[in-house]
Amino acid sequence: MRSSRNRSRPEPRRIEASALRLTAAYVRALREVRPRVAATALPVAGGLAVYAGIGSPLTQAFGLGLGVPVLDADLAVLEEFYQSRGVPAEIDLSTRADPSLRALLDKRGYRPGRRTLGLAASLPGSPPPAAASSAVRVRRTTPDQFAQWIAVVARGFVEQSERPLLVTDIYETFRRMPEIGCFLATIEEQPAGGAALACEGGVAHLFGASTLPSFRGRGVHAALLRERLATAAAAGCDLACLGAQPDGPAHRNALRAGFEVVADHTAMILDPRGGAEILLHY
Repeated sequence: MRSSRNRSRPEPRRIEASALRLTAAYVRALREVRPRVAATALPVAGGLAVYAGIGSPLTQAFGLGLGVPVLDADLAVLEEFYQSRGVPAEIDLSTRADPSLRALLDKRGYRPGRRTLGLAASLPGSPPPAAASSAVRVRRTTPDQFAQWIAVVARGFVEQSERPLLVTDIYETFRRMPEIGCFLATIEEQPAGGAALACEGGVAHLFGASTLPSFRGRGVHAALLRERLATAAAAGCDLACLGAQPDGPAHRNALRAGFEVVADHTAMILDPRGGAEILLHY
């Protein structure tokens, strides 16, 4: 693990603000790519209520209550926003949110779904060392390799998601987002996995990491992380962040690379049809 000596601590609020701007950019790109979806982002309680289509894992609210209290009226507006579009209200609840948000979610009958850790690290720093025997090679994809990148990453997610086509739709939108770069990992010239990096306001957002089942356990995820951190530092980013399932491979690799947990996120879902739905969240 990298030493934290002489390194500044990550700035969660700056990361959160950058993530909201990046989310808004995604919604604008989706409107261009798929106008029939009528994607939109509604500012509410310091965050954004995003609609990216029925069933999309990005149809949820982000950043609520970060630095501001949340009112009953805010959630009433948010719930009407989603109900009018025929989807359950889902809110990404951060442990950094104002306590008023959790109190209102409990009061209004929201139920917890999937949990994700938010991790961050200051850049630049020494990237995690490559394994001496690693045969993994990582390169940034060119525009003509984008279709291959989508196919590889989507295949890696098939076991994790019952909705791989929706994941593919999300990645197709990246073509319209210059902030995003895509990376492909190979072993002996065979595609083994892929991942994405978005640089926004000096913050590197690492996401979309996926390894094909037959190549798991061979250092693919760590190699993708190492290459994206080096690329981000070279691009002038001084912060990096990612989301990971607790105790999963991404979480462990991030800790080894010097990341620290800065927030704990829970998907809180209100289904007006009765009961809570656990939706894909990442």
